Amino acid sequence: MNKQARKVDVILRRFFGGDIIALFPGLSADMCSGHCLSYQKVGQHGAAGVDMSDQTEAVNEEEPEALELLCELRCVGYDPRIVSRFTKKHLAQRKEMISA
Repeated sequence: MNKQARKVDVILRRFFGGDIIALFPGLSADMCSGHCLSYQKVGQHGAAGVDMSDQTEAVNEEEPEALELLCELRCVGYDPRIVSRFTKKHLAQRKEMISA
């Protein structure tokens, strides 16, 4: 792993019948604290709403596709820590990012 890797919380979700998305709950994607940074194999980085539960389902981090995505995240400089949900701490981190 890269010594410069950025430690980040990651929530893994799968679009119903589709691709896995990695959500970074503590990283703001824009000037709205309701959106976080996300990453997918196709398209890579982008903005995502913090409540995607009606469009996605939970993913087991041991699934081959999840392991592949986590490996790709490490290759692009992240040190992912899997978490299961957004917290108030994540909201505070996003708000801090947009106010800086």
